Amino acid sequence: MIFKTLNNWGIISTFKIILGEIYCYFFETKFKFKKINNINTFDHLPTPLFILKEIEEFLINQKLYNSIIVDVGSGSGRFICYMQKRKFQKIIGIENDDILFKCAINNIKKNNLDKKKIKLINKDVFDFKFPKKTKVIYIFNPFNKLNTIKFISKIHKSLKNDVFIIYVTPIFLKEFRKKGYKIFYKRIIKKNRGYVILKN
Repeated sequence: MIFKTLNNWGIISTFKIILGEIYCYFFETKFKFKKINNINTFDHLPTPLFILKEIEEFLINQKLYNSIIVDVGSGSGRFICYMQKRKFQKIIGIENDDILFKCAINNIKKNNLDKKKIKLINKDVFDFKFPKKTKVIYIFNPFNKLNTIKFISKIHKSLKNDVFIIYVTPIFLKEFRKKGYKIFYKRIIKKNRGYVILKN
């Protein structure tokens, strides 16, 4: 796995990822990660800690502490656990895979997080109705190209207000640009690894 990470992320970022995981193990959230074999996912990995810290700074700078944040394809719950531990108030996780959903629930329990401020939903995002006051959507590239296009159409129709989309490993960024989403911030490291922040 480390050789694949080296190839995908490069030496410096891989070193940051390893240091981040060591730090998380001893000082951060108590986190158990589940690996699944799904050909429709790009990288099923927990979001690297250094990226989470940058996203946290962005959310704070934009004064989004009390806004609704939706994690689409929330996986084992790394993003949710990290952000709720930093007192973000309204986080919704959508995960279709039963194994990952149960893993995320266990991770939330292990970290004694405020369950009133977290909502985990085990369903397909295309069957999910986004709250009208959603301000942030977080995705770690959970879709193939066809479903990415379908997802963009869904949020474009569902959310008319200003919404930030934080897109980690943005392999299908062009599809968002075609629909008029503008790049608010971009940090690409190698081979689409990194993230962009988009705004409609």
